[in-house]
Parts: sequence; C-alpha cells; structure tokens
Amino acid sequence: MLRPQRSPVWSDLLVVGQLLRIALDRGSTYPLVSLGLVAVCLHVLSSVLVNYYDRPILVNPKHARWLARNDWSYIDTQLKTFMRVNGFTSPLAAGYSLYRSRKELVAYFQRKADNDPDIYRHPAYPFFQHVSQSFLNEVTGRRRFVLEHLQNAVFDPPRVFEVGCGVGLIACELAKVRTDVEIFAMDISLSVVTYARGLVNQSFFAGDATFMVGDLLSVPMGPNEFSTVIALEVVEHTSDPVRSLAELRRITSKGGMLITSTPVRSLMPGHVTLFNSTSEVVAVHMAAGWVIEYVHEEELLPGIPDVMIIGRKVSS
Repeated sequence: MLRPQRSPVWSDLLVVGQLLRIALDRGSTYPLVSLGLVAVCLHVLSSVLVNYYDRPILVNPKHARWLARNDWSYIDTQLKTFMRVNGFTSPLAAGYSLYRSRKELVAYFQRKADNDPDIYRHPAYPFFQHVSQSFLNEVTGRRRFVLEHLQNAVFDPPRVFEVGCGVGLIACELAKVRTDVEIFAMDISLSVVTYARGLVNQSFFAGDATFMVGDLLSVPMGPNEFSTVIALEVVEHTSDPVRSLAELRRITSKGGMLITSTPVRSLMPGHVTLFNSTSEVVAVHMAAGWVIEYVHEEELLPGIPDVMIIGRKVSS
C-alpha cells in the first residue's frame, strides 16, 4: 500500500527546490523555466492521482533524484518542440497554459472510472503528456531501452509497429534514427494521434512515421507484417492482456521481436489490469506465445517497478 509521507503542498515545494538544486549542482546551461515546466507537470500528475484515488501524493523528492540522471539536453529540446507544436512564443506562456489546464484535467479524471475507454481522450491530455513523457521516458530508461535494441537492428521486413504510442515520442525518435524502416504507430485516442501527426513534422524529428487510431484487441494490420512491435505502458490498460499480446504476435513475422514495458503494483488512472509482480508480467507474455529473451526492471514511480521485456516469435 502507498503511505503518505508529507502534505501535497510541501511535497511539490520540495520537488521544485531539489530540481533547482540539481540544476545548480550540475552547472546546467538549460533554462530554469524548463525545470519549472517539468515541476508543473509533476504537480498536475500528483493532483490527478490524489483526487482520483484519494491516496497520498506520489510525487515526492525522489522524482528529483531521478531527474539528476536525465539527459537534460534531450528534455530541453523536447520542451522547445512542445512550444513550437502548440504555438507558444515564450516558456512563460507554455507554463501558464499547462497550469491552467490542471483543474480541467483533474476534474475529468475524477468523473471517470478505471475501465472507461475515454479516460485518455481528453483534449488536454496530449498537451500534458508531451512534457511529462519527455522526462519519464528518460527516468525509466524506456527511450534508451528501445533505441539500444533497435538502432542497429536488422529488420526483415523493414517495418516497425508501435501500439499505444501516445503523442508519438518513441515512434518519432525511432523514425529519426532509422530512416530506412517504415514506422507505424497506433493509439486508441484520436486527440493524441492528431497531436503526434503534428509532432512528426517538427524539425527535431528528421524521419517519418504513420499514425493511426485503433484498438489493441483488433489491430487493423495483416498477419506477419512487422519485424518488430513495441508496446510501452500498454497491456495494463486492457482487460485481457494475453489476448492483447497474442494480437501483437499475430502481426509479427516469424523471428520478430516484441518490446514491452509494464508497471507493477500501479494505481494509475486507466490501469484496468493490476500486476503484482514481475513474474506475473512475464507469465502473460508467455501465455500469449512469446519466448522471453530479456527482462529488466526500472522504477517508474516510488514503489512501482517498470518491467521491460524483449520477446521473440519463434514459430508461426
């Protein structure tokens, strides 16, 4: 169970203070307003979780210690991209708009049930996700994990499919480094897919990717079409993880690779399947027919491991 450690106000203040201290200690050349935008997103996330579950705040100074490990040049570039995509002329305007959306987003999550498929379709969600995922993908190592396995991989056929792509940060990054591969990405939310289509046109992403709306339980692709499929923070959103992973196996060619990340003991809004251990996550992959090649854990939130898996389709 999650345990309260301090009040939400003091927790947020401590996060902001530690972020500033890290910037000074590291001699960061990146604008302090970038840290401020991150802090606003932490505040929005914490408010969503506290109001939605009536549980203690999850955002605490431990997040600041995670951020000390981050590649701040990547995050700073992403924040500048965020401003361009949304038409902000100054970081102050971006920060104010993020903060202004807080009440609207929190109120929306309060009205929704865990199993409501519309939970991530709110028009403000892509706006928030772009900033939050810019550093969460770094904190957990998800971005590095994907690039490490795919940057120099041989693709046959040269097609990659990402499901649950969100605003498209991973798909866009992969399109940038692998211009020889067709990148397809899908999400159930029209709002994030629309945002991703705008994001891929920004100069930071030199490659190309095709984004579509679809359901993981019925992927609109034929069998054996992709050499690699990616599902980061996805299967916990489905009521039938085995069926979902089997559907990804269907569209993967023989010998193809699966890359997933899945939280354990997560109480996040929209997570309809709760995994209590890494072994449970591995078990559903194997039940769907995947041969497990690699398992790795990183911390997603305090007390919530993120399980990263490489699977292989060894038979038709």
